[in-house]
Amino acid sequence: MPTNPLPLPPAEYLMECLDYDRFSGLLTWKKRPRTHFSSHTIHKRWNTRYSGRQIGATIKNGYIVFGLNGKTLLAHRVAWKIYYGEDPPKFIDHANTNKKDNRIENLRAATLSQNAHNVPKRKGTVSTHKGVYRDRTRWTVQIRVNGVLHYVGKFKDRDVAAAAYRVYARSVYGEFFNPGK
Repeated sequence: MPTNPLPLPPAEYLMECLDYDRFSGLLTWKKRPRTHFSSHTIHKRWNTRYSGRQIGATIKNGYIVFGLNGKTLLAHRVAWKIYYGEDPPKFIDHANTNKKDNRIENLRAATLSQNAHNVPKRKGTVSTHKGVYRDRTRWTVQIRVNGVLHYVGKFKDRDVAAAAYRVYARSVYGEFFNPGK
């Protein structure tokens, strides 16, 4: 996610342009009213092609983005602003780690550190467990908390090491604990 997201348009304007379904997390385009600024043809074409359609495209990092008034906006930040009527916090965490799931119950304010805790296991690692890696003949458990690396221990058994990671991580991460996959 960008570290400094673009400022969003006012909530009232977003609600004029978009419908947000808090239960599905989907944003859809609303019909545009005919104004003296738009011709009948442009107005009719817009409503025929876009009205009622889901907004956005998924980008490489998994977030849904869409364009409005020449700016690219992140759908989860727009959903937050429409629902709460105020600018979203700098970091919004997707509780279930699915960046496409923009249901309001899945979005929560977070710090950078909390947002980083709620991530799945890195792909391409030897271990099948988050926070556990092979160190010669034993499994080592380390965990990073607020930028500081904490050594939890070395274990003969990988599953015991994984259990130790989960216990420690749950105690320091709280609701942002993610056991990984």
